[in-house]
Amino acid sequence: MSNKYIFIVGLPRTGSKMMKSIVCAHPGRICQLAPESWFFGDMFRPGLRNKLSKFGNLMQEQNVERLIDYMYSKSPRGSYWSMLGGEFLDIPRNIMSDLVKNSARTEREIYDAIIRAPLIASHGLEAAQDAAMGEKMPGNLYYVPKIKTWYPDAYVIHTFRDPRAILASEWRKNVQAGRGVLDRIIRPIKSLAVVMYITVTWLYAVRLHKRYSRKYSGRYKLVCYEKLLDDSESTVRDLCKFLEFDFDPAMLQPAKYGSSFSTEKGQGFDRQGVDRWRDHLAPWMHRWVNFVAGSRLAEFDYKP
Repeated sequence: MSNKYIFIVGLPRTGSKMMKSIVCAHPGRICQLAPESWFFGDMFRPGLRNKLSKFGNLMQEQNVERLIDYMYSKSPRGSYWSMLGGEFLDIPRNIMSDLVKNSARTEREIYDAIIRAPLIASHGLEAAQDAAMGEKMPGNLYYVPKIKTWYPDAYVIHTFRDPRAILASEWRKNVQAGRGVLDRIIRPIKSLAVVMYITVTWLYAVRLHKRYSRKYSGRYKLVCYEKLLDDSESTVRDLCKFLEFDFDPAMLQPAKYGSSFSTEKGQGFDRQGVDRWRDHLAPWMHRWVNFVAGSRLAEFDYKP
Protein backbone atom coordinates (compact mmCIF):
# COMPACT_ATOMS: atom_id res chain seq x y z
CA MET A 1 0.00 0.00 0.00
CA SER A 2 1.23 3.50 -0.83
CA ASN A 3 -1.60 5.54 0.58
CA LYS A 4 -1.47 9.22 1.44
CA TYR A 5 -3.02 9.75 4.87
CA ILE A 6 -4.96 12.93 5.63
CA PHE A 7 -6.56 13.77 8.98
CA ILE A 8 -8.87 16.74 9.55
CA VAL A 9 -9.01 17.83 13.18
CA GLY A 10 -10.21 20.87 15.12
CA LEU A 11 -12.88 22.16 17.45
CA PRO A 12 -16.56 21.65 16.58
CA ARG A 13 -18.22 24.28 14.37
CA THR A 14 -14.94 25.18 12.62
CA GLY A 15 -15.80 23.90 9.13
CA SER A 16 -14.38 20.39 9.24
CA LYS A 17 -17.21 19.01 7.05
CA MET A 18 -16.57 21.74 4.49
CA MET A 19 -12.86 20.98 4.59
CA LYS A 20 -13.52 17.29 3.99
CA SER A 21 -15.72 18.18 1.02
CA ILE A 22 -12.97 20.38 -0.45
CA VAL A 23 -10.22 17.79 -0.03
CA CYS A 24 -12.33 14.97 -1.49
CA ALA A 25 -13.72 17.01 -4.41
CA HIS A 26 -10.72 16.64 -6.72
CA PRO A 27 -12.08 14.86 -9.83
CA GLY A 28 -8.73 13.37 -10.80
CA ARG A 29 -7.76 11.86 -7.46
CA ILE A 30 -9.41 9.27 -5.24
CA CYS A 31 -9.63 10.64 -1.72
CA GLN A 32 -11.93 9.05 0.85
CA LEU A 33 -11.95 10.37 4.41
CA ALA A 34 -13.93 8.34 6.91
CA PRO A 35 -16.61 10.12 8.96
CA GLU A 36 -16.24 10.48 12.71
CA SER A 37 -15.38 7.08 14.20
CA TRP A 38 -14.60 8.33 17.70
CA PHE A 39 -11.84 5.73 17.84
CA PHE A 40 -9.73 7.90 20.16
CA GLY A 41 -12.57 9.95 21.66
CA ASP A 42 -12.00 13.58 22.56
CA MET A 43 -10.80 15.61 25.52
CA PHE A 44 -13.59 14.50 27.86
CA ARG A 45 -15.11 11.33 26.39
CA PRO A 46 -13.38 7.99 25.68
CA GLY A 47 -13.60 6.33 22.29
CA LEU A 48 -13.79 2.86 20.79
CA ARG A 49 -10.10 2.33 21.49
CA ASN A 50 -10.85 2.27 25.22
CA LYS A 51 -13.38 -0.53 24.76
CA LEU A 52 -11.26 -2.96 22.76
CA SER A 53 -10.00 -4.73 25.88
CA LYS A 54 -13.60 -5.70 26.74
CA PHE A 55 -13.64 -8.09 23.79
CA GLY A 56 -10.75 -10.15 25.17
CA ASN A 57 -7.81 -11.49 23.18
CA LEU A 58 -8.44 -10.41 19.60
CA MET A 59 -6.18 -13.14 18.28
CA GLN A 60 -9.14 -15.44 18.96
CA GLU A 61 -11.65 -15.50 16.11
CA GLN A 62 -14.74 -15.50 18.30
CA ASN A 63 -13.59 -12.29 20.01
CA VAL A 64 -13.07 -10.60 16.65
CA GLU A 65 -16.59 -11.60 15.67
CA ARG A 66 -17.90 -10.03 18.88
CA LEU A 67 -16.06 -6.83 18.02
CA ILE A 68 -17.50 -6.77 14.49
CA ASP A 69 -20.98 -7.43 15.92
CA TYR A 70 -20.52 -4.42 18.20
CA MET A 71 -19.38 -2.24 15.30
CA TYR A 72 -22.49 -3.06 13.29
CA SER A 73 -24.87 -2.74 16.23
CA LYS A 74 -24.93 1.09 15.95
CA SER A 75 -24.00 1.20 19.64
CA PRO A 76 -20.59 2.94 19.37
CA ARG A 77 -20.50 6.72 19.54
CA GLY A 78 -19.93 8.54 16.26
CA SER A 79 -21.56 9.18 12.90
CA TYR A 80 -19.42 6.42 11.35
CA TRP A 81 -21.24 3.76 13.35
CA SER A 82 -24.71 5.27 13.08
CA MET A 83 -24.36 5.28 9.28
CA LEU A 84 -22.53 1.95 8.97
CA GLY A 85 -24.42 -0.56 6.85
CA GLY A 86 -26.79 2.10 5.53
CA GLU A 87 -27.08 4.22 2.42
CA PHE A 88 -24.43 6.74 3.43
CA LEU A 89 -21.78 4.25 4.61
CA ASP A 90 -22.53 0.96 2.94
CA ILE A 91 -19.63 -1.22 4.05
CA PRO A 92 -20.42 -4.93 3.74
CA ARG A 93 -19.60 -6.77 6.93
CA ASN A 94 -17.18 -9.11 5.15
CA ILE A 95 -14.95 -6.18 4.13
CA MET A 96 -14.60 -4.91 7.69
CA SER A 97 -14.19 -8.44 9.04
CA ASP A 98 -11.49 -9.36 6.50
CA LEU A 99 -9.54 -6.16 7.12
CA VAL A 100 -9.47 -6.79 10.87
CA LYS A 101 -8.80 -10.53 10.67
CA ASN A 102 -6.02 -10.17 8.11
CA SER A 103 -4.23 -7.57 10.22
CA ALA A 104 -2.02 -7.84 13.31
CA ARG A 105 -5.16 -6.89 15.32
CA THR A 106 -3.36 -4.20 17.26
CA GLU A 107 -5.03 -0.87 18.06
CA ARG A 108 -3.27 0.71 15.11
CA GLU A 109 -4.31 -2.04 12.69
CA ILE A 110 -7.94 -1.94 13.83
CA TYR A 111 -8.04 1.82 13.38
CA ASP A 112 -6.48 1.44 9.94
CA ALA A 113 -9.18 -1.09 9.03
CA ILE A 114 -11.87 1.37 10.13
CA ILE A 115 -10.58 4.22 7.96
CA ARG A 116 -9.67 1.94 5.04
CA ALA A 117 -13.01 0.11 4.84
CA PRO A 118 -15.02 3.03 3.33
CA LEU A 119 -12.39 3.45 0.62
CA ILE A 120 -12.46 -0.23 -0.38
CA ALA A 121 -16.27 -0.38 -0.22
CA SER A 122 -16.59 2.67 -2.50
CA HIS A 123 -13.75 2.13 -4.98
CA GLY A 124 -12.62 -1.49 -4.72
CA LEU A 125 -9.40 -3.01 -3.47
CA GLU A 126 -7.29 -2.23 -6.53
CA ALA A 127 -8.18 1.47 -6.65
CA ALA A 128 -7.56 1.73 -2.91
CA GLN A 129 -3.92 0.74 -3.24
CA ASP A 130 -2.60 4.28 -3.77
CA ALA A 131 -5.59 6.49 -2.92
CA ALA A 132 -5.67 9.21 -0.28
CA MET A 133 -7.47 8.17 2.89
CA GLY A 134 -7.87 9.17 6.52
CA GLU A 135 -10.55 10.60 8.78
CA LYS A 136 -12.48 13.76 9.49
CA MET A 137 -12.75 13.74 13.27
CA PRO A 138 -12.55 17.04 15.20
CA GLY A 139 -11.71 15.32 18.49
CA ASN A 140 -8.53 13.84 17.02
CA LEU A 141 -7.03 17.28 17.66
CA TYR A 142 -5.99 15.91 21.05
CA TYR A 143 -4.48 12.74 19.59
CA VAL A 144 -2.31 14.11 16.79
CA PRO A 145 0.89 12.81 18.47
CA LYS A 146 -0.51 9.26 18.50
CA ILE A 147 -1.69 9.57 14.88
CA LYS A 148 1.72 10.86 13.83
CA THR A 149 3.36 7.96 15.64
CA TRP A 150 1.21 5.51 13.71
CA TYR A 151 1.37 7.45 10.41
CA PRO A 152 4.59 9.53 10.44
CA ASP A 153 4.02 10.95 6.94
CA ALA A 154 0.35 11.82 7.50
CA TYR A 155 -0.95 15.30 6.65
CA VAL A 156 -2.88 16.96 9.47
CA ILE A 157 -5.29 19.81 8.68
CA HIS A 158 -6.39 21.79 11.74
CA THR A 159 -9.60 23.75 11.06
CA PHE A 160 -9.74 26.95 13.10
CA ARG A 161 -12.23 29.74 13.73
CA ASP A 162 -12.93 32.84 15.82
CA PRO A 163 -14.05 31.53 19.24
CA ARG A 164 -16.99 33.94 19.29
CA ALA A 165 -18.32 32.41 16.08
CA ILE A 166 -17.90 28.91 17.54
CA LEU A 167 -19.63 30.03 20.70
CA ALA A 168 -22.58 31.60 18.86
CA SER A 169 -23.09 28.47 16.78
CA GLU A 170 -22.75 26.07 19.71
CA TRP A 171 -25.03 28.18 21.92
CA ARG A 172 -27.70 28.40 19.24
CA LYS A 173 -27.57 24.65 18.62
CA ASN A 174 -27.42 23.35 22.19
CA VAL A 175 -28.99 26.09 24.32
CA GLN A 176 -31.31 28.34 22.35
CA ALA A 177 -32.89 25.38 20.53
CA GLY A 178 -34.46 24.14 23.77
CA ARG A 179 -38.11 25.25 23.93
CA GLY A 180 -39.47 23.46 27.00
CA VAL A 181 -40.13 24.99 30.41
CA LEU A 182 -37.16 23.17 31.93
CA ASP A 183 -34.94 24.37 29.07
CA ARG A 184 -35.85 27.98 29.85
CA ILE A 185 -35.19 27.48 33.56
CA ILE A 186 -31.73 26.00 33.14
CA ARG A 187 -30.77 28.12 30.14
CA PRO A 188 -28.54 30.50 32.17
CA ILE A 189 -26.61 27.53 33.58
CA LYS A 190 -26.27 25.87 30.18
CA SER A 191 -25.21 29.20 28.65
CA LEU A 192 -22.45 29.58 31.22
CA ALA A 193 -21.31 25.99 30.69
CA VAL A 194 -21.12 26.44 26.91
CA VAL A 195 -19.20 29.71 27.23
CA MET A 196 -16.66 28.17 29.60
CA TYR A 197 -16.30 25.03 27.47
CA ILE A 198 -15.69 26.93 24.24
CA THR A 199 -13.22 29.44 25.67
CA VAL A 200 -11.19 26.78 27.52
CA THR A 201 -11.02 24.41 24.55
CA TRP A 202 -10.24 27.25 22.11
CA LEU A 203 -7.32 28.46 24.21
CA TYR A 204 -6.08 24.90 24.46
CA ALA A 205 -6.42 24.50 20.67
CA VAL A 206 -4.19 27.57 20.26
CA ARG A 207 -1.59 25.95 22.51
CA LEU A 208 -1.78 22.68 20.57
CA HIS A 209 -1.45 24.55 17.28
CA LYS A 210 1.81 26.12 18.40
CA ARG A 211 3.11 22.77 19.61
CA TYR A 212 2.14 20.89 16.46
CA SER A 213 3.40 23.55 14.05
CA ARG A 214 6.84 23.28 15.66
CA LYS A 215 6.92 19.51 15.93
CA TYR A 216 5.29 18.53 12.63
CA SER A 217 6.41 21.32 10.32
CA GLY A 218 5.56 20.48 6.71
CA ARG A 219 2.92 17.93 7.63
CA TYR A 220 0.64 20.08 9.78
CA LYS A 221 -1.41 23.05 8.59
CA LEU A 222 -3.81 25.46 10.28
CA VAL A 223 -6.67 26.63 8.03
CA CYS A 224 -8.75 29.53 9.33
CA TYR A 225 -12.45 29.37 8.49
CA GLU A 226 -12.66 33.12 7.88
CA LYS A 227 -9.77 33.15 5.43
CA LEU A 228 -11.24 30.19 3.59
CA LEU A 229 -14.48 32.12 3.04
CA ASP A 230 -12.89 35.52 2.35
CA ASP A 231 -10.21 34.33 -0.09
CA SER A 232 -11.34 30.88 -1.12
CA GLU A 233 -9.24 30.22 -4.20
CA SER A 234 -5.97 31.40 -2.69
CA THR A 235 -6.59 29.38 0.48
CA VAL A 236 -7.52 26.21 -1.42
CA ARG A 237 -4.51 26.57 -3.72
CA ASP A 238 -2.30 26.87 -0.66
CA LEU A 239 -3.99 23.80 0.81
CA CYS A 240 -3.31 21.84 -2.39
CA LYS A 241 0.34 22.84 -2.24
CA PHE A 242 0.50 21.54 1.32
CA LEU A 243 -1.17 18.22 0.36
CA GLU A 244 0.82 17.95 -2.87
CA PHE A 245 -2.41 17.91 -4.87
CA ASP A 246 -2.95 19.58 -8.22
CA PHE A 247 -5.48 22.38 -7.81
CA ASP A 248 -8.82 21.88 -9.54
CA PRO A 249 -11.69 24.44 -9.67
CA ALA A 250 -14.09 21.71 -8.52
CA MET A 251 -12.54 22.08 -5.07
CA LEU A 252 -14.10 25.55 -4.86
CA GLN A 253 -17.59 24.06 -4.87
CA PRO A 254 -17.81 22.16 -1.56
CA ALA A 255 -21.12 20.72 -0.47
CA LYS A 256 -23.18 22.87 1.88
CA TYR A 257 -24.35 20.90 4.89
CA GLY A 258 -26.29 23.64 6.62
CA SER A 259 -25.47 25.02 10.05
CA SER A 260 -27.09 26.11 13.29
CA PHE A 261 -27.99 29.37 11.48
CA SER A 262 -28.93 28.14 8.02
CA THR A 263 -30.44 25.01 6.49
CA GLU A 264 -29.35 26.01 2.99
CA LYS A 265 -28.01 23.13 0.94
CA GLY A 266 -26.20 23.10 -2.38
CA GLN A 267 -22.59 23.88 -3.24
CA GLY A 268 -20.16 26.71 -2.66
CA PHE A 269 -19.20 28.83 0.32
CA ASP A 270 -21.61 30.50 2.75
CA ARG A 271 -19.74 33.79 3.02
CA GLN A 272 -22.18 35.16 5.57
CA GLY A 273 -20.69 32.68 8.01
CA VAL A 274 -17.77 35.02 8.70
CA ASP A 275 -19.69 37.72 10.61
CA ARG A 276 -23.10 36.21 11.32
CA TRP A 277 -22.15 35.50 14.92
CA ARG A 278 -21.94 39.22 15.80
CA ASP A 279 -25.71 39.51 16.15
CA HIS A 280 -26.15 36.38 18.24
CA LEU A 281 -23.95 36.80 21.33
CA ALA A 282 -25.09 38.42 24.54
CA PRO A 283 -22.92 41.41 25.60
CA TRP A 284 -21.55 39.50 28.59
CA MET A 285 -20.34 36.75 26.25
CA HIS A 286 -18.46 39.30 24.14
CA ARG A 287 -16.86 40.79 27.22
CA TRP A 288 -15.87 37.41 28.63
CA VAL A 289 -14.18 36.22 25.43
CA ASN A 290 -12.34 39.54 25.04
CA PHE A 291 -11.20 39.34 28.66
CA VAL A 292 -9.83 35.78 28.66
CA ALA A 293 -8.67 35.50 25.05
CA GLY A 294 -8.06 39.08 23.87
CA SER A 295 -4.33 38.68 23.24
CA ARG A 296 -4.86 35.36 21.45
CA LEU A 297 -7.57 36.88 19.26
CA ALA A 298 -5.07 39.46 18.02
CA GLU A 299 -2.57 36.74 17.09
CA PHE A 300 -5.03 35.43 14.51
CA ASP A 301 -6.25 38.87 13.37
CA TYR A 302 -9.59 38.47 15.15
CA LYS A 303 -10.52 41.96 16.26
CA PRO A 304 -12.08 42.53 19.71
